[in-house]
Amino acid sequence: MQRGLCGAEEPWWKDLGINIGHVLCQDALHGLHKAFSDHDLKWLSTTVGKMELDCRFQAQPHHSGFRGFPKGILHISQWSGKENCDVQCLILGTSVGSENASPAVIHALCSCLNFIYLAQLPQHSNATLHTMQAHLHDSNLARLVYIHNGSHRGKNGVINHMKFPKAHSPIHIFSNIRDTGVIDNYSTETSKTIHIDACKDPWHESNCKNYMQQVIH
Repeated sequence: MQRGLCGAEEPWWKDLGINIGHVLCQDALHGLHKAFSDHDLKWLSTTVGKMELDCRFQAQPHHSGFRGFPKGILHISQWSGKENCDVQCLILGTSVGSENASPAVIHALCSCLNFIYLAQLPQHSNATLHTMQAHLHDSNLARLVYIHNGSHRGKNGVINHMKFPKAHSPIHIFSNIRDTGVIDNYSTETSKTIHIDACKDPWHESNCKNYMQQVIH
């Protein structure tokens, strides 16, 4: 704590004799898609302008096979993995041409999307992992544009670094893939969906008192 670190003094895995980083794998839903909406999309929205980006989504013509956002994206308060993927399909074409979307901003967006899409390949080789690593390195450098243009902000103003957990965690995807296979093997999206059907919806059907028995039955 004196060094500014916050961690568990007695981690539950200390006596297991394993490297916990090799067991707890990076999840696409949180490590890629939620990280995108929490950070990259937020920075881009601040850069372009929230209302302008929202209007650009509303103005996108409908394409068969792609979800549109005729009401924009500002009204979305809790992003699902599917919504994140749908936005990622449209965000580049939606942003290009904006006065505030400089070539450096578009480059930052492209490198981020390149990494996300490559990480989800159904099979990997040394070549694909090498390409992924290059795009991640490129993305980490390109993201600095959001510091320079003042979009990477906190409660106290511009944050002049990119030292936060979701910026660090993608580096572990490479060892996860080498050790345990493609990232889809350990996605939590399926269990999230089951959680809605098995827990959330039944809870709303209950009287919200002594709900455990009502949810189970």
